[in-house]
Amino acid sequence: IVKLTAASDVVYIRHDSRLSDAEPEQAEEDCTDLSYLKTFADGSNEFIAEMVEVFLQQTPRYIEELQRHCKEQDWDALKAVAHKMRPTVAYMGIKKLETLIREIEEFAKLRKHLDRLPGMIENLVKVCKKALRELEIKLSEIKLPET
Repeated sequence: IVKLTAASDVVYIRHDSRLSDAEPEQAEEDCTDLSYLKTFADGSNEFIAEMVEVFLQQTPRYIEELQRHCKEQDWDALKAVAHKMRPTVAYMGIKKLETLIREIEEFAKLRKHLDRLPGMIENLVKVCKKALRELEIKLSEIKLPET
């Protein structure tokens, strides 16, 4: 694993020996945790798969709506979309987003810290994209026939 850092116009490259060279894809933690959803599923992989599919279908639309409403400064619509996202974020165990989505909703509702919302939404988009990739993989694993 190589970490790039810049100081002035000079770029330094250093090897991060704390991370295993054998499995670099494991270096970054998952941002999703389906254990909360599994408690409601009562052992039903079909239910888990259905909920993950809903998240995979809805989230890209929600992201687009959040970005559009923020750009248009439609705070009521922004608040409503953020509110709709909260349960699915919780079910998918995306801890990194739980506070962020709640703050986006609250700031839009109270019309405070509006200058921070674009950056907050940008962070939300990054985490959501990572979550979408993870959940696509998890969904394919859930749907694998048992042998």
